[in-house]
Amino acid sequence: YGSNGTQSVIGLEYEHILYETLRNRGLSFLDEDDLRKQGHSKTPDVKLPVPIAVDGVVVNWIESKALFGDEYSHRQYLNDQFMAYVNRFGPGMVIYWFGFVSDIDGNAGILIKDAFPDEIEMLEVHSTAEDHHVHQAQEEEEHESTGSIGSVDTSGSSSGTNPSAPL
Repeated sequence: YGSNGTQSVIGLEYEHILYETLRNRGLSFLDEDDLRKQGHSKTPDVKLPVPIAVDGVVVNWIESKALFGDEYSHRQYLNDQFMAYVNRFGPGMVIYWFGFVSDIDGNAGILIKDAFPDEIEMLEVHSTAEDHHVHQAQEEEEHESTGSIGSVDTSGSSSGTNPSAPL
């Protein structure tokens, strides 16, 4: 792979190619510096605030690797980096810019590519924990103002009774 300095420069160059690609596609993202400012110690090259789908797989983060992905180095990265990203941020994508052996298994939640895909699906974030909390508080206020007593089952299961229905 050459010297660490050379590899580092090439790695940074390909990270910038990734950033430029994301900007050209109109995708907002957080880079490693942004994530460190938020207090994350292990950071992928890119975190997508709004995930995308690639080949039907949700992608929350992207790691850029300016090298050929062989089984040995992929296994090392999997243990040292990728699984921490999956655990913190959910499923993501690794781009091995110089190709990869076909035997590499993406494992749970890791999509492997050799370039940023041409076809992506934009996903929408429907609810965050904060939105859910606000929504829940609004429902409670509505129940208080209508004078209904009891709780409403919002799980989607029908138990046959509605405790807030008029008797």
